[in-house]
Amino acid sequence: MLIVVLCLLICLVQGVRSECNYTGEVYADTGGSYSQGDFHVVALTNLETVISWTLVDADGETVTGFVPGQDPSIAQIVYPADCFSTTYRVYVDYDCDGDGTADARYETSLTMEPTPINMMADFSKTNYDVLRSQKVNIGDTVTMTCQSEEEVESLYAGAFTPLYTWFKATDFEGSVLVQASSETGRTIVIDSASCEDAGYYYCKIRRCPNHSEETKACNNNNLVVQTAVPEKTHGTCRAFGDPHISTFDGSMFTYKGRCWYVLAMDAVSYRWFVYGWFSACGDKSTCLESVSVMVRDSADNTVGTQVQLLRGFGVNIASTKHFIARGESKQLQGMDLSFHGDKLTAVLTDHQVVVEWDGVACVTVKVPLGLPTYGLCGDNNGDSSNDFSTFYDGVERSSDEFADAWSVGQNCLLSYDAPSTEIQPITTLAELMAMSRGGGFGAMPESFVRQFCQETLTGFSNQAADTQLEFVVEQSDTEHISSLLEACLLDIKLTGSQFFDTRFNFQGCMSAKMLADEAEEKGLCISRWDISARCPSPIAWREEAIRIGCIWSEEDANIVRS
Repeated sequence: MLIVVLCLLICLVQGVRSECNYTGEVYADTGGSYSQGDFHVVALTNLETVISWTLVDADGETVTGFVPGQDPSIAQIVYPADCFSTTYRVYVDYDCDGDGTADARYETSLTMEPTPINMMADFSKTNYDVLRSQKVNIGDTVTMTCQSEEEVESLYAGAFTPLYTWFKATDFEGSVLVQASSETGRTIVIDSASCEDAGYYYCKIRRCPNHSEETKACNNNNLVVQTAVPEKTHGTCRAFGDPHISTFDGSMFTYKGRCWYVLAMDAVSYRWFVYGWFSACGDKSTCLESVSVMVRDSADNTVGTQVQLLRGFGVNIASTKHFIARGESKQLQGMDLSFHGDKLTAVLTDHQVVVEWDGVACVTVKVPLGLPTYGLCGDNNGDSSNDFSTFYDGVERSSDEFADAWSVGQNCLLSYDAPSTEIQPITTLAELMAMSRGGGFGAMPESFVRQFCQETLTGFSNQAADTQLEFVVEQSDTEHISSLLEACLLDIKLTGSQFFDTRFNFQGCMSAKMLADEAEEKGLCISRWDISARCPSPIAWREEAIRIGCIWSEEDANIVRS
């Protein structure tokens, strides 16, 4: 019996000791601010059982430990060098049975290193998300700044000198290294600016070389390069968005019909034609879906060469679909087709007529100045006041009546048949939630949408330039910019919420896309304007064209992506 009791007592004691573990935590941080960057704090939790603790460095020397009368949970260590990491052994002696003496030891290690900038407690993205833009003349020396001396002093207070790595966004997506990481790379200099230098630059800011370049600490620069304004040789017409038509002579109107329409045609010898197919892209909205281009060698030739440029960058030639790889071209009788950048282009070689199709919902038609034309694009005579009287009979019409007159085909839905564009006011929380779930950006209040359009086209600050498009706006007619702003607002509010991918604001950026196309006409070199304008990237536009377009196979899609 005595042996059994002793065994039970021994087992009980062993059970108690087996549960006698230090349940606290030992951790380190930098104190959470730039000014404390050279100090590391070691802290313990669950202090009621701790009798003593010691920090030992890699050489076995005791660095610090518990001092009676001081808070035993904290020790400050002067860090030896800013970007070195140091490992310490930590020994914690603690009391298991409550008699005030150490019964067991907990041992662990701590590796201490500087905290990355974007993980500091007082890091604020607004201190870094600075967008600087400038326009220079070709051949100028350019200096772009990541952080000013004042910003460096304010943010780091001399605690450390950050490293700067510069990149430039590429034409479609991604970036290339411009300047390697260095403490002296706060600015970069271009000795003689060229068109190729224009674009979107950004610098990553790191505290130490081993910190990831994928950091939120980043500042941005836009560079626009002004060249000589090219001599105007062509009138330009654009149809885009919901849809809006900007005529050769500068008028702009919005039209809601759904049919084939004559966009532009030869008004003298009837040897070339450009048609647009307007179809539904939502309950209240109409978008350009495809463009048909025809050229013939004489007015008597009723067949000629005809192609249809399809949504998704396909080309219908003689009822057979073709795809042209990027950077390649295809020659037809009287017409050259090519796919460069983000545009599928048809050039009517004998007439100097150019048709550029973005594969989604935007087309640009260019014809020689003064060449008489018919169609929605007007007569190309340099006088916008008579654009709506340029139908065959010369009768002055409203914009809707004018566009109706240029419809081609049967079973058309003309302006008087088009769905109402009136936006019903939201009166209940349930309606607001329903719109928010399915409405994308268009479900936002009109004041918010208008502000977005304003900022996308004309920038975010009244103090300094911050987008590339601002410099295009500076050289544009005020009435024209106002028309683009209204077009942007209508596109966002009316275009079907489920038609375009709601992850991106495609409909809200069509006006900006047209404005960017005007840069070349003003002698402005820009590139990747979409980033600072908060618009989809060229890759995103291409993928949207594939998603909603006439793509029959993955092989077709890969040709478009090539």
